[in-house]
Amino acid sequence: MRYVTFITLIFVLLSYQFLPAQAPDTLWTKTYGSGIGRCIIETTDNCYVVVGNTYWWHNGSRHDLRLIKTDSDGDTIWTKTYGDTNYNDFGYSVRQTSDGGYVIVGTTSSYGAGQEDVLLLRTDEFGDTLWTKTFGGDSSDVGKCVQITNDDGFIIVGSTKSFGVADENVWLIRTDLNGDTLWTKVYGDSAGRQGNYVIQTSDSGYAIVGGFGAWGQAGVWFAKTNPTGDLQMIRTHPAGLSFGRCLLETNNGYMISWGGDFVRESWGGLIRTDFSGDTLWTNSTNYICLSIDQTFNGHYLTCGLDVHYEEQGGYLTLFDENGNEIWSWHFGGWLVPRSAIQTSDGSFVMTGNGFFITKLGTATNLKQSEDIITESFFLSQNFPNPFNPTTTIEFDLPKTSEVSLKVFNILGEEVVALVSERLPAGSYSYAWDASNLASGVYLYRLQAGDYVETRKMVLMR
Repeated sequence: MRYVTFITLIFVLLSYQFLPAQAPDTLWTKTYGSGIGRCIIETTDNCYVVVGNTYWWHNGSRHDLRLIKTDSDGDTIWTKTYGDTNYNDFGYSVRQTSDGGYVIVGTTSSYGAGQEDVLLLRTDEFGDTLWTKTFGGDSSDVGKCVQITNDDGFIIVGSTKSFGVADENVWLIRTDLNGDTLWTKVYGDSAGRQGNYVIQTSDSGYAIVGGFGAWGQAGVWFAKTNPTGDLQMIRTHPAGLSFGRCLLETNNGYMISWGGDFVRESWGGLIRTDFSGDTLWTNSTNYICLSIDQTFNGHYLTCGLDVHYEEQGGYLTLFDENGNEIWSWHFGGWLVPRSAIQTSDGSFVMTGNGFFITKLGTATNLKQSEDIITESFFLSQNFPNPFNPTTTIEFDLPKTSEVSLKVFNILGEEVVALVSERLPAGSYSYAWDASNLASGVYLYRLQAGDYVETRKMVLMR
């Protein structure tokens, strides 16, 4: 900041340390008819796809599985529904496949063998059906989450009442890229289990979260398997009458979101574990914590339903690496979030009850001094340096640019991406908290168009 006085500069830098973190502003909200959006993803062409179900009345309530694609402004590109209108069909999870199409998992009463069956549906890039597969027996079987495996097959988790020793059991299904079964595993005992989310882990195994299906049982159920689905560990975490809802693998363990069952409990939170599944810390929220997404700067974005709030209502909250709240966005009404992600431009989008998409602006520690004119690209030395644990990085942009500001360790390995977005001309300051890092020398690099500059900084505990 070469065009401000030294006193002003010191005032500005110090003020950043005391500015409260603010929730991002709402950019727009679009609704797409009655129903529930249960999962939102960003596509490779920077659009949004939501899967869920419609809600309509025809000789009683009926639900059709719905998939919509919108552009980056939320305007509908296409809408598809799947299933027989005389039966109920639900979509719970969607992923984009390598050919630009989509794979969906849900539950169907339109097809299959029993009351409800797990549905795996593959579409092309326009949402037109390529094939469908169902899995189940004579009773009720539900598919909750699908992931694309590292060989382009699919892993599905859900619950089965058709197979296993209890009334309800966790069901893991592994298929090839055509949806044909490679193997299935059922996990459960007399207590009963529900499976809600699965990921493929870095060792090619699988991690699963769910909960106890039987009344009187309590806690989050968390399991890790090898690549063929054989159990390597099971952990249960006391969390009231709640379930594990979503799961991430981090660089030193797992992060689990949890919450109640919409009837008996409305609270939730996060559980951080090591790779053995042992608890490192937990926190709690006053809402059912349905989804979790890791942001560019290593924070955790969650959303969910507050059933105690008048007219329901919901939350979107950002937590730091230690589970401390950075900001929280609370709202009433019936547009209640169930799935939220950070997008490639640094903003946030969410969907949920009311089949809506809301987009919120970026919420980082990046501040712009709009009244300062700059004539060239410039990356300043961080201040203070050495630092513990916070420091400020400043840079100047003479024109609108695609900006990347990243931190690397001394081996050149990326530690965190602080900024990754298109910024207008101006002078910027980023307040960075390195509380989760060890002492040492770090490099920070600014890339803006053709301009690239790297500087060194020292974190000293």
